[in-house]
Amino acid sequence: MSWGNGGGVGGKVTEYVLLPNGQLFQKEPFTKQVKELASVSEKEAARMFQQATELDLSFKHPGNVYQFIKLGEESNPGKEAVWGSHQFTPPTEVQALYRQLQALVQK
Repeated sequence: MSWGNGGGVGGKVTEYVLLPNGQLFQKEPFTKQVKELASVSEKEAARMFQQATELDLSFKHPGNVYQFIKLGEESNPGKEAVWGSHQFTPPTEVQALYRQLQALVQK
């Protein structure tokens, strides 16, 4: 699963990746280098994946600045939610999952 945000004047994208085993990574936007962050428990990762699986992650309403959650392989995201447009409000549950995922990288 990956998530992050991007856009704005510079078009910078910040992306994080969580693996089912709890490993957590940050992708550098311009160099494409991957930096490993502190892992989370496998149980916590499983909870996040289960929650994401149950949500509708099949919408794309980006704005100048946007957030996203992708579920699946990098080459085949499967389910993807993108939001940021002022004309669209994502479901509360999707926003809650995004906040929970962001909290993983704030630790």
